Amino acid sequence: MSASGTVPEPADLDISTLVPHAPPVLALDRIDHVDAFSLRARVTIREDSIFCEPGVGVPVWVALEFFGQAVAALEGVRARDSARPVPVGYLLGTRRFLTPIQAFPVGARLQLSVRELHADPTGLALFHGAIEGEEIAIECRFSVYRKADGEQDGHD
Repeated sequence: MSASGTVPEPADLDISTLVPHAPPVLALDRIDHVDAFSLRARVTIREDSIFCEPGVGVPVWVALEFFGQAVAALEGVRARDSARPVPVGYLLGTRRFLTPIQAFPVGARLQLSVRELHADPTGLALFHGAIEGEEIAIECRFSVYRKADGEQDGHD
């Protein structure tokens, strides 16, 4: 992963430099593992989260945001290791979003993982995502689009 070919130590990864979000939107607490095609991270559901609904918790659809941030962190590591800017990315959609819950309860500690299944030169990629916690197990596949270096938005 790095110029020397080694995988970075999770303790060496500053999430704020890898993901284009800041608190209170930044949800990832820490990265536990990263390699060329996958990343594992932790998320703690907090009452002061921008996504938290009083008396409910964080709606389960926010898992898609968690997955997006994990992919952004993976892309941030890749960009850092190849000395290029972090690309802008978009989560395009999901398939087979399987969940037995409606919301993540405040205080839940989640283990989140993303794994790239396929990527093509146009910037499209397919990922598998999973979230596990106490009595929580969610899985899905989702697609993302990563802009190429220097590519402009259509409205710029």
